[in-house]
Amino acid sequence: MSITRKIMIIVASISVVTIGSLTAYNLINFNMTQTIRGDAGELHGRIDTEKPNTIKEIKTESNDKEIDRVMERALAGSTKATQKDVISLMHAMTHQKVISNDKLNSVQMTPERIKQLISILESEGTVEWDHYSELMEIASKWRAGDFLKINEDHNYLCELESSNHVEAVAVATPEQEKEFIKKTWG
Repeated sequence: MSITRKIMIIVASISVVTIGSLTAYNLINFNMTQTIRGDAGELHGRIDTEKPNTIKEIKTESNDKEIDRVMERALAGSTKATQKDVISLMHAMTHQKVISNDKLNSVQMTPERIKQLISILESEGTVEWDHYSELMEIASKWRAGDFLKINEDHNYLCELESSNHVEAVAVATPEQEKEFIKKTWG
């Protein structure tokens, strides 16, 4: 056999081994990538990446579906509601019913949301909370439809929050409340 032929056989053998190795390497990497992607997809399904996730993350731009999801998670115990979170939520809820120059965050106050709030207070709130009784008293007034002193509720919640928010100077008229709801949530 000639030297040229031997060299060609050696080169062909090396090429076959190299191509085979690269193919095996790519197949292994492809399978590993698919496994990792599959695992990541399963993990993504188990992790709630939507915002808001907690009561303190609820903002004016949060829609009803998002807020209800957070409230349900708090009621189910999958998210902890602290006294500070509840105070902040209640403060934000007062904004549709008061006259104030500064309303940084607002959450629409609906009968269902008040009911959820009371359930959260009953399940998460404890006598260990410094202001549990007062918060429950305010929420119970709201459930009964008593908003005559909601401006005082607002200012009390502001004080508890230690916020620099402007005081509510009056209770909004039904027309002012409707206008605020339309302007804020459409």
